[in-house]
Amino acid sequence: MASFRLLSDHLEQMVRKKRKMKTAIPFPKLKKYLADLVQVEERLDYKAGQTIFYEGHYPYGVYVLRKGRIRLFTKKENEVEELLKIVEPPQILGEEAFAENKSFGYSAKAETDVSISFFSRASMQAEKGRKYEVKDE
Repeated sequence: MASFRLLSDHLEQMVRKKRKMKTAIPFPKLKKYLADLVQVEERLDYKAGQTIFYEGHYPYGVYVLRKGRIRLFTKKENEVEELLKIVEPPQILGEEAFAENKSFGYSAKAETDVSISFFSRASMQAEKGRKYEVKDE
């Protein structure tokens, strides 16, 4: 349930900041949709040192860090990692790239053993279509 509150609050903040959001779900129904979405959440565990996603790849969904620490970094031309920051729970990862259908601007690697809630694009679209009978733009 903490994942739902975190996603819900974050989406509200994005709307308040008037960021571009491509959603066909009316905002009043968004919280209900997110509550239903928790039922299709996938729990993923990574060991320290495992890569969660790569810079330049397109996201398959949104990640919510539940436990552990993740290192966000980019690679320079000489393949040296440049640390952007270390994130700790609760933290949403990849939501901007996912919402804007862009590639990741950074890579994410488990700094410690981590537990993540993952919400895939496919499960979101299936849940959205089943409950709200709306289509993508």
